[in-house]
Amino acid sequence: MKPENPSFHAHHAPMGALASFTCGSARRCWRNGPRVDGAFPGAIVVGYQTPDGALHRLPFFESQAKSEADRYRGESGGDAKADDAHIGTVEREFQWATDRMSLPEMDFTVFTPCGSLPDPESASTADLRFARCPSVPAQVTFRNTTSEDWRGFFGLGIEQRWSLLGPAAGAGLVGAMSQDTIGFASNTPGAETFIDFSIEEALAPDSVRGIFCSGKSPGC
Repeated sequence: MKPENPSFHAHHAPMGALASFTCGSARRCWRNGPRVDGAFPGAIVVGYQTPDGALHRLPFFESQAKSEADRYRGESGGDAKADDAHIGTVEREFQWATDRMSLPEMDFTVFTPCGSLPDPESASTADLRFARCPSVPAQVTFRNTTSEDWRGFFGLGIEQRWSLLGPAAGAGLVGAMSQDTIGFASNTPGAETFIDFSIEEALAPDSVRGIFCSGKSPGC
């Protein structure tokens, strides 16, 4: 189904947890959360950065006039430029277990887990844990037809503290978590985790913070 109006929230619920990854409505700041009865307050930022520093993003956030960093430096500073996509240019394909939001240059696809569960009487503990892993897979695909090098990114923004994934996350995974309750991970080769006051500041050409655990905007 390709809805005429692509701007609406959809709940993508993982198996094994009372939780939801909620996204899709333009200019509304929502993201995943456990044990909630509605969309969770936060932001999803997914897109790419061009060599001039401009951020091209799907419109799943509200623009912020100020950064939390202003409290520490006492003034507003210049951040990365943003050339944000408008919802009118977004196409959406909404299927039973696949929600794909597309711009000409990229796709963001969320997959709702809906497979069968193994028999607990005969399955191994590892198989049961894998089948009931409380996660929602997502994929970002880029179509770069230019000669420029783009930097793709996925990030979240929420009023909580974040830390890097620990060794228990598994080899080849990078990402961040918040108090062992929610988080994200990527197995993309070469991906690196950042945590900062905002996505704009994390991806600014002159950014030096990298992993700033007092920030509330993690991504990779």
